[in-house]
Amino acid sequence: VDFIVHSVDDVLKKHFGKSLASKDVHILDPFTGTGTFIVQTLTYLKEQMDAGEISLSDITRKFMKELHANEIVLLSYYIAAINIEATFDEINGEEEGYVPFEGIVLTDTFESTETEETLTEETLDDDYFGTNDERLKRQQEVPITAIIGNPPYAVSSTNKGEWIQNLIADYKKDLNERNIQPLSDDYIKFIRFGQHFIAKNGSGVLAYISNNSFIDGIIHRQMRKNLLESFDSIYILDLHGN
Repeated sequence: VDFIVHSVDDVLKKHFGKSLASKDVHILDPFTGTGTFIVQTLTYLKEQMDAGEISLSDITRKFMKELHANEIVLLSYYIAAINIEATFDEINGEEEGYVPFEGIVLTDTFESTETEETLTEETLDDDYFGTNDERLKRQQEVPITAIIGNPPYAVSSTNKGEWIQNLIADYKKDLNERNIQPLSDDYIKFIRFGQHFIAKNGSGVLAYISNNSFIDGIIHRQMRKNLLESFDSIYILDLHGN
């Protein structure tokens, strides 16, 4: 995780002239689990602050406005929120007291993206879910610069919504193979999701720890072609794990 965060910062500096700490660099973990990647991002920023490269106000702005995380499992959602808040509280010290993390959303990332156009009509009246929907709307209104995380994987994916199926079709185009079911693996769908999000916003960085079957799999050739056409640069550290 530490390597991913450092690498994203390096790529932002090399290709965009920005850094993770820069204003308006919004970071999304679309399947945050217990918040590991957001926690590590804050920890990395603290190292930069300790080295005199950024200030506490930079980290505070990032925490309050520019860090975003989604999670669908309720227990993981609460654990992630606590982990992220506790990390910032440790960095913040006695400056402002304990500050809740407003960037986390209880949602299915695929489903919420699919229903983005109708979200305003579907907002619930309940206080909690009303707040949750407000957070989601704020997330959808900002330009995401970096998408990071460790996608869930499952060949027998339960994510079968029309929106993501239509996107994945780009990876299956013109394949004359007997079995292309592995292209419906959740981790591949999240790569396609990230690719779509970055393209929608015009530019950005997608950085995942994932399975490696897409690197040289025969049925993944259209996926590789599609990614090569979408991104100006692709960096792969292959740990030979699947």
